[in-house]
Amino acid sequence: MNLDEIEPVVLYDNRCSSCSSFARLIDRMSSHRFSMVGHYTRLGQEICAEIGDGATEMFWVIDGGYARGGRAGLGALIPLMLGRRPAVQGRIEINDNVCDDSCGGPRAVMYRSCSALTRSRTLRLGVRTA
Repeated sequence: MNLDEIEPVVLYDNRCSSCSSFARLIDRMSSHRFSMVGHYTRLGQEICAEIGDGATEMFWVIDGGYARGGRAGLGALIPLMLGRRPAVQGRIEINDNVCDDSCGGPRAVMYRSCSALTRSRTLRLGVRTA
């Protein structure tokens, strides 16, 4: 899998209304500098398979061959959002057609927010092809 053409990528839970709202906020605030990929899309499933166990438990920021999830993802997200990188050329836009509103309540939002801050993971993705 070669993500070079669409990096940086934000991988998020596209079946969760609060996660999709978070992804839309990132997309707007970053002036469309990220490809937004849902966990449950075809490409998202490929990325999740490469990340391995726990891939769908948090959002991920993928850039430069590294996947950073949860707290590590927030740390990577901020400089990428504030940088001068132009919008991604072949970027993938948010598709939340399968979004489930059952997780959008205040309790769920608090749980997911705490989860993003308490979980953290960084890993090197597979060998990149030129």
